[in-house]
Amino acid sequence: MKNVLCAILLSLTLMVMIAFLPANSLAAGKTAAELVNHGISLKEKGHLDQAISFFNQALDIDQNLAAAYNSRGLAYRDKGDTDRSIADFSRAIAKDANLAAAYNNRGLAWHTKGNLEKAQADYRRALLHSPTHASAYSNLGLAKWDLGDIDMAIALYNRALYLDANLAAAYANRGVAYREIGEHSLAELDFAKANELSTGNSGRGLFPASDVHLGTMIATRDNTI
Repeated sequence: MKNVLCAILLSLTLMVMIAFLPANSLAAGKTAAELVNHGISLKEKGHLDQAISFFNQALDIDQNLAAAYNSRGLAYRDKGDTDRSIADFSRAIAKDANLAAAYNNRGLAWHTKGNLEKAQADYRRALLHSPTHASAYSNLGLAKWDLGDIDMAIALYNRALYLDANLAAAYANRGVAYREIGEHSLAELDFAKANELSTGNSGRGLFPASDVHLGTMIATRDNTI
């Protein structure tokens, strides 16, 4: 029994020590891509400053790694620094003009700042480079909703869900649009589906379940590498 307790205590001690290791120690010997992956994992757990440190180290190794800029942009956005996120998404695009995720994410950042013209332009660029990009269709639908074009918004949500039947944000947003035009039964079905897909976080990296409320419009981001 004493041996078992000692083993448990040793294991817990090691876990605590690892948790407090400097980022440089954890990063030793890793490739730039591995550092980005680890940074994304940290970001998804809410450790934004640590995540940014790993993205910085990845860029120290490879300054042309678009995925590192895109991921760091998402971390800055989660910290509420929209301007720095836009700068990083722009850097990602400069390194890889075909990275649809970066256009979608920059579009969302412009959307957050209220610049719907630039937001729509970026969502369309994302779709130009990736015609099956469901999140970009959903976000473009959200922009149309904000501009008062409900019918076009619904059509874009429909397209997004045709491409990805598990995109909870599109169900939630379409539900709001349906409710606005008096289609309450359809709205309730969409709200129920959105909540079903997001309960306990779907693991798709879109948003936590607590963000899906009746009447809440939701945009979707890309962690794409």
